[in-house]
Amino acid sequence: MPSPDITPKQLREAQARAAQAAEAAVRASVAGRESYGLSLERGLMAAIPELRFIINDAREIGLVAGRIVNKAMSAAYRAEGII
Repeated sequence: MPSPDITPKQLREAQARAAQAAEAAVRASVAGRESYGLSLERGLMAAIPELRFIINDAREIGLVAGRIVNKAMSAAYRAEGII
C-alpha cells in the first residue's frame, strides 16, 4: 500500500522509472552474456582451429533440430484442431 503522502501521479512515475530500470538491467545482462559467450567462442576457435568446424556443425544441427521440432508441433496442433 503506497504512503498517503505519495500522489497517484508520483506513484505512476516511480513505477515507470522502475520498469525502465528493470528493462535496462535485463538488456545489460543479455548483452554481457552474449559478449562473454562470443569472446569465449572466438578465443577457443582461434586456439583450436578444428573447433570452428565443430561449433559450426553444432549450430547447423541445432537449426535443423529446431525446424524438426517446429514442424512436429505444427503437425500436432493441426491434428488437435488447434490451427
